[in-house]
Amino acid sequence: MDVPDQPPQRTLVIHNTPAKTPAKGVPADSVSEQEVVAVAAGVAATLRSIGYTEVCEYGVTGDLRGFLDTLEEQRPDTVFNLCEGIDGDEHHEPLVAQILEFAGIPFTGCPSRSLADSNDKHRTKQILRAERVPCPESHLISRLGELERFPLEFPVIVKPVNENASLGISIDSVVKTPEDLPRVVAHILETYRQPALVERFIDGREFNVSVIGNADPHVLPISEIDYSWVTGDVPRILFYEAKWLEDSPYYVKTPVVCPAKNLGDGLRRRIEEISRRAYVALGCRGYARVDLRVSRAGRPYVLEVNANPSLAREAGLARSARAAGLEYPALVDRILKYSLGRSETPIPPPKQEVLCEEGIL
Repeated sequence: MDVPDQPPQRTLVIHNTPAKTPAKGVPADSVSEQEVVAVAAGVAATLRSIGYTEVCEYGVTGDLRGFLDTLEEQRPDTVFNLCEGIDGDEHHEPLVAQILEFAGIPFTGCPSRSLADSNDKHRTKQILRAERVPCPESHLISRLGELERFPLEFPVIVKPVNENASLGISIDSVVKTPEDLPRVVAHILETYRQPALVERFIDGREFNVSVIGNADPHVLPISEIDYSWVTGDVPRILFYEAKWLEDSPYYVKTPVVCPAKNLGDGLRRRIEEISRRAYVALGCRGYARVDLRVSRAGRPYVLEVNANPSLAREAGLARSARAAGLEYPALVDRILKYSLGRSETPIPPPKQEVLCEEGIL
């Protein structure tokens, strides 16, 4: 059994409590939100299994007074922050981190500023462009009439500006003609009650890059989404159904390969460099995932920076860590120690060359 190299800390594992009545979106969107409860239980169990003896769990709701009272009662040395919002609203994800920052309690994952910036896809692109990180041209649309202001190169992809986990992204999100665009944008405006990001669609290979660390971030083995099943007019994107709904035919047809094959040293180094720059540009800490596409001309573009991505055992971060020789208990332990300014140690040599799995990112 791996035992922490420091005395066990009093650790509070927190997560968001799924909203009973979602304020926006569609009913199926709740699947991704409910996953975090199981992840929190798994993280807490893992910490106990490796020697952390004082581990408690708490589900954050809109009752922030209750959260503050829990912090006062538990007096944790560190908080394992798995909270992705409050009452189904991801806009409030940074608020939990802000409370912990104000209280002076160390916590895992990204600081509040990184969470706020990465939750806003438009703001993310502004920051990346300012730091000369390549990303697709995009426009923020708050009203349908604004579409006339922007010259658009089709095809484009339409996304809610403030959602994660592929919420709001469907098989119809890639738009090929100007005539279809207003309908798709209107769906986002009305269903998700927020602006839509209209972005040039990069039709090429898609990669997920997990990055961990603080001052010296480390890029884990690159994952690629396998779209070899795609035929006809179906777009090569990991839309919500393919990512989360296990009974969907698209879910089982979209495996993730890690480490990615047939990259070539030059492209691999370029993807790693861009991912590290994006991580630093957004001020990430602890762990994050950078999603990229490589155009048919071989140029990488950053699509999103996902601060605090899923820590499920079958999710992308854990998959990449395993490919680097870092098993799940060691990954959880390392992320906790990052919150305390520790574990800037080298990643061990990989134990296996190729993993090919189905599952969420």
